[in-house]
Amino acid sequence: MDDIASQIGVKPNLKVIFKSDPMFGLRCLFGPCVPAQYRLQGTGKWEGAKEAVAKAMERSLAPMNTRILPKNFSSKKSVDKLVITIPKYLKSYFVLAFIVFFLFCMCVV
Repeated sequence: MDDIASQIGVKPNLKVIFKSDPMFGLRCLFGPCVPAQYRLQGTGKWEGAKEAVAKAMERSLAPMNTRILPKNFSSKKSVDKLVITIPKYLKSYFVLAFIVFFLFCMCVV
């Protein structure tokens, strides 16, 4: 898909995305690949593409929440809202991966 997208000029430039919004750049890099990523820049740019990419993970996990809980079930987490927690040690790996990727992009240029 990237080869075809680069031929027609719609391949997302991750350097530009990381400079403008680093967290969104991480979502594009490590999140699910969705067609809206090819509508972020270039020909056929769509204003709602950024929101579609940002909510792609929520939309992909939503069908998994089909379990009916018993009435006496109690939880500290909200049943209506999807809660994803990342352990503290993984957060440091994400930061390290971001720094390594950023340095790699700077060396390639």
